[in-house]
Amino acid sequence: MIELKSYQYKLNVGHQCIEDNVENTCGKTFEFNATIPEDYMIKISIYTKQKINRYNLIGSTEVDIENRWYTKHHAKFGIPKNYDNTWRYKYKPSQILANICKDLGFEPPFYFDNKVKIANTIFSNSSLESSKNSKEHIALKALHQSQKIFGFKLVPAHVETRALYRKDKYGIEQGKLELWIELHDINDLPKSMELMLKSIFNFELRIIVWSTADVILNEKNIFGKRMSDIYVKCWLNNSNIPQYTDIHYRSTTGKANFNWRMIFPFKYNVEENMIIKKNNCFYEETKLSPRLIVQIWDSDSFSSDDFLGTLSIPLSDCPIPSRKAANCYLKNKWSRVNLFTVRKLKGWFPVFGLQVDQGKHQAVQTGKIKLELEIVSEFDNVQRVGLGRNPPNSLSFPKREDANFIWYKHPFKSLKSGLAHKIREIFLIFINIVLLTSVACFVTQITLHF
Repeated sequence: MIELKSYQYKLNVGHQCIEDNVENTCGKTFEFNATIPEDYMIKISIYTKQKINRYNLIGSTEVDIENRWYTKHHAKFGIPKNYDNTWRYKYKPSQILANICKDLGFEPPFYFDNKVKIANTIFSNSSLESSKNSKEHIALKALHQSQKIFGFKLVPAHVETRALYRKDKYGIEQGKLELWIELHDINDLPKSMELMLKSIFNFELRIIVWSTADVILNEKNIFGKRMSDIYVKCWLNNSNIPQYTDIHYRSTTGKANFNWRMIFPFKYNVEENMIIKKNNCFYEETKLSPRLIVQIWDSDSFSSDDFLGTLSIPLSDCPIPSRKAANCYLKNKWSRVNLFTVRKLKGWFPVFGLQVDQGKHQAVQTGKIKLELEIVSEFDNVQRVGLGRNPPNSLSFPKREDANFIWYKHPFKSLKSGLAHKIREIFLIFINIVLLTSVACFVTQITLHF
């Protein structure tokens, strides 16, 4: 809840703000009348709502509005940066400049040929074309460079950041409040202004892990042949809960097929390009740059799994993947796009690990992975999908080689798979020996005949 209090007036607004959040965005304007010097100070207090309609004070800040009203720096309201059709105030820049000159005892501004002369100082703007508003643009430029004329600066339009304090915790900041304050004469009120809340929407990142290629083989089977039991682990950096594919057992080429879908819901601030991570403790929220982390692992039955490679993809600056695995290399110059704009990407990404070379860690490519990334917003009319290969819109089971099984559940099949290539090699060697022997015998018979 927010409380605005002066000597004569008090205003409470509690229903306007977001609950269960330490970084509330109220996004509202509040107006009330004040009389100077009675209401020379306004106090803004922030409360947190407890059970049974009880409010506890978080902190307060005090603003001396009398000082702002009478200061020569024009702190009643900040001087806007631009003059256009959004100008809200009763007085135009030329009128504000004329009033300041009058209050300080200067001659009125003199305008000529897109220029203005004030106290022997001339301001011009050659980039402006002659129009009915060129006078206002030049006057606004003079206001922003007031130090050259009057010897002091005027307050520009800006958002204030004020610290919140409590009496029982003297000197310890309890938070910050972002706001701006405008003071106007009761007869010179500007047009009312309604602020918009920050654009925070619900999004969903859908990932399909199709396959891998050229992944390093980290293990050897009992017959000495290199292999890996490959699976993929992914997570979005707004959550500490990863998702996993199933395991492609006994890959002997670094190739693994999955056809596995993962879904990561998240809240995204479009204006700030940040995702919102909500911590369980004290309703705390953290803003993070949206990033997908992908890792490839080798599953081990009786020891910890072996790390094979990783990939970090910034969603708002995503590299465009290669169409073919043969063209996917870490050293490539990758073009980049905003996934929130293109909404969908599919292709091959390089996976890398760290290698120690002369005491230095260097990134070395350890494989390739084919991913399909899709961003879906809460406003998109799209079909629902299931996790993994489950419905709706289920994915088919991938084609895998015959050696894809758990060895200790199928010992005879494992023995057959392990010996198959050895038997094949012995058979080919035997056939070659027989052929060479036959050719040698045939040549010998021909020689003896002649």
